[in-house]
Amino acid sequence: MKLTLLFVLWCLSFVVALPVRGQLVLSAIEKTVSSQIAVPNVSWQELKARLSSSDSANFLLFDTRPREEYNVSHLSRAIQVDPQLPTEQFLAQYGDSLKNRNVVFYCSVGYRSSLFLQRAQKALAEKGAQAALNLQGGIFRWYNEGNLVVDANGPTDKVHPYDRIWGSLVKARKKKE
Repeated sequence: MKLTLLFVLWCLSFVVALPVRGQLVLSAIEKTVSSQIAVPNVSWQELKARLSSSDSANFLLFDTRPREEYNVSHLSRAIQVDPQLPTEQFLAQYGDSLKNRNVVFYCSVGYRSSLFLQRAQKALAEKGAQAALNLQGGIFRWYNEGNLVVDANGPTDKVHPYDRIWGSLVKARKKKE
C-alpha cells in the first residue's frame, strides 16, 4: 500500500494548477484508496440524493479531519472526530446515536476516513449501525462537484487544502459578481 500511495504522491507533483489533470489525479487517488482499503464507499451523487430525501435524518456524518481543517469547511451537519480517535472512545461518545443510522465518514480525499472506518467497522455494526460508509473522494470531490460546504458562519467557498500539493486537487470556484 505504501508504494501505491508514494506513486500517487509522485503523480501529485505534476498537478500544479491544472484543474483537468488535478481531477484525473483525484480520480486515481479515489481508485487507489478504494482498492487498498476494503470499506464500503458511497459516491457524492448517492450521498447528495440521500441527504435530500425524506430519510436524511437517518444519516450521521463524521468528518475525520483535524479540527483546523474542519473549521475551514465541512459538510452540513457533520461532526468532527479526530482521525486518531480510538474506536472505544468514539463509541463512548457516539455509540448511542448509531443504532439504525447510516454512518458516513469523510476526510479530504477518503484515505483517513477509510482507515478510520476500517478500524471501527465491526464495532459500528455491533452498535446497530444500519450502514457504515466512506465518502469516496472526500470533501475535495464533494466540493469539486459544486456541493455545499459550510463553516461556523454558514456556506463558504473554501476548503482546507491540507497542503499546497494536495490543495491543487481542489477546484477554485468562480467568484459571484
